[in-house]
Amino acid sequence: MFTWVQDLSRQECLNLASEIEQGYLDSETPLSILNGRLGEGKSQNFKDLLAQFKNSGLIGPSVGSVFRLIAESKVENIERLPSLILSGPDVPGVPTADTSSTVQAMFRDAEEEVVLAGFSIWDGKTLFSDLADKYSGRDDLKIKFFIDVQYDQGTPRDKHLEQARAKFRKFHWPWPKLPEVFYDNRSLEAKQGDETPVFHAKIIAVDRRQLLITSANPTPRAHTTNIEVGVLLKEALLCRRVCDYFEGLKNMGILVPLF
Repeated sequence: MFTWVQDLSRQECLNLASEIEQGYLDSETPLSILNGRLGEGKSQNFKDLLAQFKNSGLIGPSVGSVFRLIAESKVENIERLPSLILSGPDVPGVPTADTSSTVQAMFRDAEEEVVLAGFSIWDGKTLFSDLADKYSGRDDLKIKFFIDVQYDQGTPRDKHLEQARAKFRKFHWPWPKLPEVFYDNRSLEAKQGDETPVFHAKIIAVDRRQLLITSANPTPRAHTTNIEVGVLLKEALLCRRVCDYFEGLKNMGILVPLF
């Protein structure tokens, strides 16, 4: 019945709220005046809505508050729209946000949890330095990495894991306080000649509210000079599902701790 309200812009809702609160618009306002504000298609609907509010005992400032709430909901909906996140050369006329600044902003926003998944990490100490500094002074912040550890079947398993740990500590996270780090255990259990499973997901999730799904691995080159495409979603339900999926793989023993 009120689907026409969805077509109003945020500013139109605020303008109507102001005029209603000041007494310039009510259910008795002539259609000729309303047409100038809403157009002929919505004016009668607006009058009918105000009449229903009046019959329910809502007038003046109370009705204005309703339209202010509608305006606020439109801001929230805009914020929840996906944002295109790109790495690579700028293209005139294509509004984007670059991967590097987006990721660092997400790290700065983090208050409870950062979940990062990547196939290939390179020079992580450059990407994660500010996050590590924040993490060092926060006992309430959790950081979880899910990474790919490909198994060289000519190397003993324990030796291979030892090398993976040393590489992670030297090149990606040289700071004292370690995050939780997990890898796909199936990649080390594959037999000679078998197709080895690969952990290929590339996402960053913050506080289970922001989710970046991207082609970019966590490397400086991927975040700046490579041509990479991603989408930033500020949608808690989807973010929780992705995080819960990884948690489920942990509980099943598929993703296991590296340290």
